[in-house]
Amino acid sequence: MFKNKNKKTNKKTLTYAQAHNRALRSFKKSSKIMIWGGVFNIFGLMFGLIQNAMSQTTPTYFLTNSLLANTLGLTTYQYYLCFSSNSFIFRMFEILTYNRFENPTLPFWGFIILIMIVVLIFSGLAIFCSIYASQGNKIAFYGQLIFYFIDTIFIIINYLVGEPLEYIWIMIALHVIIWFFLIVSIYRYLQLFHIEKIYKTSLIKNDTISKAEEK
Repeated sequence: MFKNKNKKTNKKTLTYAQAHNRALRSFKKSSKIMIWGGVFNIFGLMFGLIQNAMSQTTPTYFLTNSLLANTLGLTTYQYYLCFSSNSFIFRMFEILTYNRFENPTLPFWGFIILIMIVVLIFSGLAIFCSIYASQGNKIAFYGQLIFYFIDTIFIIINYLVGEPLEYIWIMIALHVIIWFFLIVSIYRYLQLFHIEKIYKTSLIKNDTISKAEEK
């Protein structure tokens, strides 16, 4: 019992530099999570296209009485690793290519080019913002938070248009993981401001005391 108390009392107090560097390292690591979001977005699209190209793939049916179910009926594309907003855009493009071999609104090659452009733009921006956010850029930091908040809302929109439930649950799981690291980055970001505020306050106090002693 006494040993535990001694351990608590002997616990070293971190200096300003140590506390600041620890918070900064944690912030840089956690704020880079959107790089993985961008990578998963590209991987999710590639996986969806490969799945569609494989004739052995079992088709997945959309939720009954929904826009996608009534329009497309079934799918072999799997976008659950993509951003939710991208998944929604891709499904809308799929509707445009429905019955593409008869009288398509959008030819199949046009569909492929469009979704590749979309995924590269979104992934590029996510990776770009994540890199600059980790360097302390406020616009990039808040920008990626706002984007991912909107992207999270698109999970609900995807459900409403009829996205299969197994894809929705994977989207939710992926968003929970990324949001965990984003929340850690928010906490560390605020902690850095708090540490700097304490340090500046202590400097002002010390300066006031030294001036008083000189007088």
